[in-house]
Amino acid sequence: LVGREGLQASRASDFSLAKFRFLAKLILVHGRWSYRRTAFIAHYCFHKSLFLAFMQIFYAFFSGFAGTSFFDSFALASYNVLFTALPILFYSLDKDINEQNLLLNPQLYHETQSGRFINTFTLLYWFVRSFAQSALVFFCIIMLSHGHVGSGRYSDWISTSNMAYGVCVIVQTLTIFLESNQLTFINQIVIWGTLGLYFVAMIVMDFIIPSFNGVMQGLFADPVFWAGIVLATAAAILPIIALRFIMITW
Repeated sequence: LVGREGLQASRASDFSLAKFRFLAKLILVHGRWSYRRTAFIAHYCFHKSLFLAFMQIFYAFFSGFAGTSFFDSFALASYNVLFTALPILFYSLDKDINEQNLLLNPQLYHETQSGRFINTFTLLYWFVRSFAQSALVFFCIIMLSHGHVGSGRYSDWISTSNMAYGVCVIVQTLTIFLESNQLTFINQIVIWGTLGLYFVAMIVMDFIIPSFNGVMQGLFADPVFWAGIVLATAAAILPIIALRFIMITW
């Protein structure tokens, strides 16, 4: 608070208030919004990292512990930088309850004090969710791609890997979309722009990375590739939608 002693204390503080009545809005509104956003971001970062890690583990069993990576180095490096960073960054605009209702119902702040948004149960839920979704995606892709994706030189590890990686990016993008309570114009641009960026990046990498050597062109022209993308994404996302529907209804 800014008092008669001047601005020394104010300049050294994290938050500065001119009047005590502003404290209610800072805590009940912005405090609750910030806590809830931070809780989800922590869960999401935990989820998206485990999602990719579990697929690597499944591949290790599938390949007889050969020691090779399921994803190429570009995919691993760009996952957290290019394709999953911006949507979660702009999640900071999300609001589950508007300002007026939060001020009229101060008891809602108890949800943050009780640890409802982040606790052992929520962490366990996201852990199980990561494991289940990655398993569904991996085995859907393996069953569909083995000997079927592309033709000739496209029926290989790189094709299967890029097919699975595409589903990973799509699932993480849809996770942000489904978990958002308020989608602003900026959120919409970032979420769907990330998907567009992925496909553009894959086309560019097709000409830059020697190991690709036209793989993505062959995949994009193959209907099995698109069928696998849709099927694996649906297998990962539809159970979550059904679970949320049940929880909201009952």
